[in-house]
Amino acid sequence: MEATLPTTLCSLDALEPHPENPNQGDLLAIQDSIRTNGWFGVVVTQIREGAKDRILAGEHRWRALAALQSEYETIAEALASRGGTLPPKGQVPTYRLAISDDQALRILLADNRTTRLGQDDETRLLGILQLLHESEDVLAGTGYLEEDFEDLLAALDGEDTWQEDPAPDPEHDTGDLKLAGTKVTIGPYTFPLSRDDFEAWQEEVRQAVGFDKASIIQEIKRRLLIGDTAGDATENAAYGTTENGITDQTEHADEADAD
Repeated sequence: MEATLPTTLCSLDALEPHPENPNQGDLLAIQDSIRTNGWFGVVVTQIREGAKDRILAGEHRWRALAALQSEYETIAEALASRGGTLPPKGQVPTYRLAISDDQALRILLADNRTTRLGQDDETRLLGILQLLHESEDVLAGTGYLEEDFEDLLAALDGEDTWQEDPAPDPEHDTGDLKLAGTKVTIGPYTFPLSRDDFEAWQEEVRQAVGFDKASIIQEIKRRLLIGDTAGDATENAAYGTTENGITDQTEHADEADAD
């Protein structure tokens, strides 16, 4: 028999935020999720004798649910047609913990921090967003905006032209040195960049010319003084991606300095 966590339906007014919570959530995004998907999950609290429970996880879902109470009947009716539900009006499912203040702070921080430590598989994420984007509700309730979808689509555009790194050159063997970052290829030259430098460079180029492929390549060629920058930026150019974003491969340029 599987054990289940004991949850309690608590009054929204019986809970309060932890005063040390450093997280600032997006209430509008969470409210949109509740309107679209209904309520899921529980709020985790620390039991305090003679005082309100303090929220350790789920503060902003609690806030969002409280803010939507004036629309409760309208939202509940809309959710019923799609199988979503809300907790009873004025209440929230709660997992109450009788723990020390020290452990409460650790849970508070861990709930925020461990989520941020995760990373998206952007290719898989884009596939899900594309699937939902074609549905009637588009991206409603996902936390993603249209501009987020377009940015990710532009960042991963051309992924099918990606190629694995060539075999290492024995004449330039770095021994045990391992470079954690990305490689940028320009014609016959490949050089490493740190992740932070690459992302800063990528953002600077995008701020200058936007997300259009041809414009990005044109700008890179202009900065490197390669070829006729007034001509067709896509001629003899290949455009690919790395695990961190965009790698632009321009036409071969013997004069480019790889150092």
